[in-house]
Amino acid sequence: MESDCVLALDVGTSSVRAALYTMAGQAIPGAAARLAHQVAYLPDGGVESRAETLLDCVGKAVEQCLVSRPGAVAAVGISCFWHSLLGLDGRLRPVTPVLMWPDTRSAEEVAALLLQVDGEAVRRRTGCRLHPSYPAAKLHWVARCRPRWWAAAGQWVSFGDYLWWWLTGELAASVSMASASGLFDQAAGVWDPELVGLLGLRPAQLPAVVDLRDGAAPCRATLGPALQGIPVLPPVGDGACNNVGSGATGATR
Repeated sequence: MESDCVLALDVGTSSVRAALYTMAGQAIPGAAARLAHQVAYLPDGGVESRAETLLDCVGKAVEQCLVSRPGAVAAVGISCFWHSLLGLDGRLRPVTPVLMWPDTRSAEEVAALLLQVDGEAVRRRTGCRLHPSYPAAKLHWVARCRPRWWAAAGQWVSFGDYLWWWLTGELAASVSMASASGLFDQAAGVWDPELVGLLGLRPAQLPAVVDLRDGAAPCRATLGPALQGIPVLPPVGDGACNNVGSGATGATR
């Protein structure tokens, strides 16, 4: 069957959506699904989710979406919530919950980091100010307040990075996902040496960064035989996708 549509996945803070689009970018009627997922809001300001729960929602949403699909899928594109943090062990199994962007437990870490680095210089390099939303502060909090997580995790990723590994077997971050971490030197195109060293990390503990234009990888059998071998693009930040989808793609809007 000739490939005539694209599968779009949107992994949001409260739900996962899947939809099919024609090659001209038109939504295909009836070929869409939305599944809500639970996020835990903790008394201490923590906001957490479970990677396994999110992956289960992705699988079910795709399955429902493809029930009435009119043709073969040519590619899979993904948008995902920004600013999350997930620790993986040596076998790439989650050893922490997914720390979500509204998690405020690292507020004190921001003040501590600002005593050690020039906050404005960090913002200019990474595009992100030091803030509890971003993984830089979250990592500092984990090292201080969750030493067991810190010791168990050999790799630190966003959920979007982990999703792409689950789908393709490739562990990497798109430039888009890396750019929202507060750890990525956007001009140099590398993880920021000052912050990575200050946090006690090695660059190898962070994923390789790939360009969206040449980063597609074939889908494994994770989502069933219908999508096996189909190119999957690395996830990009949902905030950026919102801008593009609303036509805000230039300096005047």
